Amino acid sequence: MPFDFTPQFTHGPLSDNFSNNQIIGALNNEYNNNAAEWEPLLPSAYKPSKDPTGYWTAALTLGTWMRQNEVGCNGPGCSANNPYAVPFTNAQKQNFLAGLGNSCDPDDMFRAYEQQARWSPAVSNTYFNLGKGSKSFTWENGCLCISDVYNFEGIGDFGVGASTIDDPKTLIGWVNWLTKAIVIQGIIGVFYATPVAWVRGLLSNLKYDLSDSSNTFTRYMRGDEPIGNTANLYLKNCFCPNDVDENGDPLLCSSNNALYRCAIRSGKITYDPASACFNGNPCVQVGTAQPSPILGFPSYAPNVMEITTDEGSLSFGGSSGYPAPFTSFTQQLVNSNNYLGAYAMFGGVPGRLIIIPSGAYQGELGFTCQSWYNFNDGPHAKDANGNLYPTKTAWWNTCLKSEMNVRFLPLSSRPLVKVMVATKSFSDNTSSEVFSADYPIVAAPVASIALTAILAALPAATLTLI
Repeated sequence: MPFDFTPQFTHGPLSDNFSNNQIIGALNNEYNNNAAEWEPLLPSAYKPSKDPTGYWTAALTLGTWMRQNEVGCNGPGCSANNPYAVPFTNAQKQNFLAGLGNSCDPDDMFRAYEQQARWSPAVSNTYFNLGKGSKSFTWENGCLCISDVYNFEGIGDFGVGASTIDDPKTLIGWVNWLTKAIVIQGIIGVFYATPVAWVRGLLSNLKYDLSDSSNTFTRYMRGDEPIGNTANLYLKNCFCPNDVDENGDPLLCSSNNALYRCAIRSGKITYDPASACFNGNPCVQVGTAQPSPILGFPSYAPNVMEITTDEGSLSFGGSSGYPAPFTSFTQQLVNSNNYLGAYAMFGGVPGRLIIIPSGAYQGELGFTCQSWYNFNDGPHAKDANGNLYPTKTAWWNTCLKSEMNVRFLPLSSRPLVKVMVATKSFSDNTSSEVFSADYPIVAAPVASIALTAILAALPAATLTLI
């Protein structure tokens, strides 16, 4: 199995003579081109056929931490404000994200992490037991972040017990062995002419006698007990909507689309119609604002009515069969030409109900995006008295909404999602069903107001016994 590992390093190089990328390139070369030479020589877990990518991630993290403790901590990982990003590969990132479940809530993600995501070698030997629990997961500027703090003492690795550290058959023993080889290779002071020579020396070190107690990692230990202090290592990895995998596909939404949709719906990720994640139907245009009345084009006042969520009773097109804000002449044409239905929202994504005209789930109820929510209807969206109609934002905020399960057309898979649909609208706040506080608060004393005083001030006709 080919070995392919190309992380982005944030610390100083593991070797004083060659960059980390040179070393990893040479390592890939040895494993891919000289596998026959190393397969019979290396311990089982190191053999090229084992594809030990996850363990290299953990060992490189430990090796870098060790070098920082040798020279003093002054780089990424030294504080929570300057954390160290564990060098996961794209495949490791994808597996990690896929294992976090379908909810974007930190508590739910932590439960999913405990059940699945933590058990890959790259994660189990770095983050492993999250000391902060669900607080290790945060949403920051649309990015999903995981963070934790570890303190390594001696060979104690990433919170795993010391009883297994010298057994190369165990996960921690394997990482321990590999890390020792990396660190020794970096500090023994031997000059290597090429990165390939450095890597071959590293692979040779993987066969050394573990009973040797003079290596650098045992200097912090006395028996099984750590002595002295070592620096904290602050870990943090973030996964952002614009991050891509090796194929150029958006990493977060392609690895765990359900979690991504949850983040969009809950507002943790800001909706961006230009995002490559939205690989399905393009958004329907809103239309233009109403032109000057001197041109003679008709416009359409807000449609005040109530509908149900029964699919058989829903209307589509330019009809007046669903609650609607003010629409201009061209907006009504768009409604008719695209056979659009009720106004709806998926989190912060505005759109419309529609009967899917073709493709997967043809004939079913769908949601197509349309950026009507913040649309500016211009200065000519007026009633007969010359008063401007409420904006579409204000109209939506006064409507009653109901939840419906529909197909989400902005994604090519067209998954079922829950959207909020405007099912009842009002003409203005004089409606008997819209509360309007007419008690003269300005005349009240500066103190809490007794309920009896409020009831006495209200007209009897406005009081309803529930």
